[in-house]
Amino acid sequence: MLRLTTVLVSAALMSATVLPVFAQTSVGLKNLPGARVLPIGAELNGTFLENLPAGSKYASTAIHEFNITGCENELKMYSFTGWKGDPFTGTPIIDNSGADAVANLARANHMVMRGHVLIYNQAIPRWISPDGVNTKYTDAQLQAMVKKFIFTRMHRYADVVRYWDVTNECFDSKGDLKHDFWYTHLGGDNYMANIFSWAHEADPQAQLYYNDYSTEQPGPKFNGMLAYLVALKNKGVPINGIGFQCHENTKWPQGVLSTANTNAVDAAGFKWQVTELDCGTDAVNPNWKLQAEIYGQTAKICLADSNCQGLFMWGYTDKHSWLRPPNGLPFDAAYAPKPCYWALYKAFENPPPRINPVATAN
Repeated sequence: MLRLTTVLVSAALMSATVLPVFAQTSVGLKNLPGARVLPIGAELNGTFLENLPAGSKYASTAIHEFNITGCENELKMYSFTGWKGDPFTGTPIIDNSGADAVANLARANHMVMRGHVLIYNQAIPRWISPDGVNTKYTDAQLQAMVKKFIFTRMHRYADVVRYWDVTNECFDSKGDLKHDFWYTHLGGDNYMANIFSWAHEADPQAQLYYNDYSTEQPGPKFNGMLAYLVALKNKGVPINGIGFQCHENTKWPQGVLSTANTNAVDAAGFKWQVTELDCGTDAVNPNWKLQAEIYGQTAKICLADSNCQGLFMWGYTDKHSWLRPPNGLPFDAAYAPKPCYWALYKAFENPPPRINPVATAN
């Protein structure tokens, strides 16, 4: 069966082009035919959103364009600010304000959410560990508190969060599991199995994902990650999907999402998503044309595979971006759509036929 293959963008496109001006005449990406089968959206800055007036450009553009959304940082464990009572029987203290702002926007506008992320080694609350290494709590206490945190967080958003990144960035460049803080204290070689099992117990209806960067192309990291996740799946661990972050740049167009990797994920029996798409380009000579090619190519790969459950960007406007220079998202700082927006629009307006891959026996 023919599959859409990764297109290596021609070196002829590497020359910079002038950013054209487009009128905002779009009907919204969420209203295009492709969005009926593939949710499209972006993470929002909930802390920023909660302080904006109703009808702000930041909110209204997201509502106009997307049918799925999420939080950049507000669902991470940074918001787990303390503990009340005994570690085994007490109650987590959580700042939900930023996440609530995004969730309420989603609820009011018939959007679903991705939850990013439950357990992450770069988001350890300082009251648990001031340096990411040492802690005053025993392993048993930490496990009890983390499990209660997962239950509390997932129950609060069970009506609107369909997909959860349960763990995130747990493998090194060689494909080996990092022996980080959570590995040490949440069960060693069994810690990811523990976390996924707790998440499934908390919300059996949620789709549970593992999420990572630099896994779009074949190589040791992808191979090690996939082999480990397959082993978990074969042991009955409730993991449903894999997230490809896809932080791209026009300096390395050969590194974009590869169908060799999505095919391997399909064959292993997992669903998958593009979870954090953006594409930086040079500040002095920005290559808008190549940026658009990368966005369009990624969208076509997602649209063609029925195992892909969503195309998600890390933000959507250059006005609010972690990239430096901030020029890698579909809308510029004035909320005007860029060529990469129209590449997404074209892909979703005329989506390729979806193929239904069949998983092979593991």
